[in-house]
This record gives sequence, structure tokens and C-alpha cells, in this order.
Amino acid sequence: MIEGHDFVDAYFTNNERTVVESIWWSTEEEVYRTHLVKAEEGNKQWEALLTNINIDDLHERTYKRIAELNDTFKETIKDIAMNDDSIIIGGSKDGLQLALIDFIFNEKLDKEELFAFKLKLFEVDAVKESHNRELKAKLRKAKDIVECIQVAIKFKQ
Repeated sequence: MIEGHDFVDAYFTNNERTVVESIWWSTEEEVYRTHLVKAEEGNKQWEALLTNINIDDLHERTYKRIAELNDTFKETIKDIAMNDDSIIIGGSKDGLQLALIDFIFNEKLDKEELFAFKLKLFEVDAVKESHNRELKAKLRKAKDIVECIQVAIKFKQ
């Protein structure tokens, strides 16, 4: 589907199951690329994607991806809580703010964690309902958490 790339994964990105994100690997450039496809009959990209994954596997992969994201989210929250006693003891807003600041400025996410973080941002209403393709592309291409947050804030503005 992306010329010169190998199919890696695909899953639905919305509850209506109308949009699929596929992941492709370029061995030449050693880079992953994503591609969004509208899942509808007659869409040539959709039909091309189905030559790489069948619909049943796509639904199963979506279910597993959601579970993976939930696990990543829970682990991130757990890590934050374990590193900030004020969240565990009393759960103050100050403690949460400090944990958020620490997460933004000190946390280094690996590729998978950053990818999961981006997916969560794409589920935020301001991002999900936006028709700004350029901004969405910038979010997909963001290289770290700070860049992701900078782009996400632009959706809110």
C-alpha cells in the first residue's frame, strides 16, 4: 500500500470502525510510517489494505490494541503515582500538577509509548473532531512528548 514498505499492523481508530490506521516499515530508510484509510466499500485504499489483513483479524487486532493502550496508560499513571508521594498521600492538585510537569519535562518515552500517547491524543474530542489535516499530520510526526503537547494545544486553541 505504501510503495517500498512492508505491512506491519493495522487497527480501527474510532468506535464506529470507519477509520483504520495501518503501520508500514521501510527497510531501506529504517522508519515506520502510518497511513489512515477510510473503511468503506469502493475505497481502493481500503480494498488494498484488505489484501494485507482480513476483516476478522483487523477487529481482533483493534481489540488487542485497545487493551495494550489501556495497559500502557495504567502503567504510566502507576509510575507517576509511585514517583510522587503527594498523589498517593492525599491526592492533592499540587501533587498532580507536579507529576504532570515532571512527566512532560523529564519522562523519555520509547517509540511504542510515544505512539500510544499520540493515539490517546487522537481520541481527545478537540483532535478527533478537527478537520485540520495539517495539524493532525504534525501530531503524527511529533518526535517527543513536548512536541505532541505543543501540537495538541493548537487543537484546543
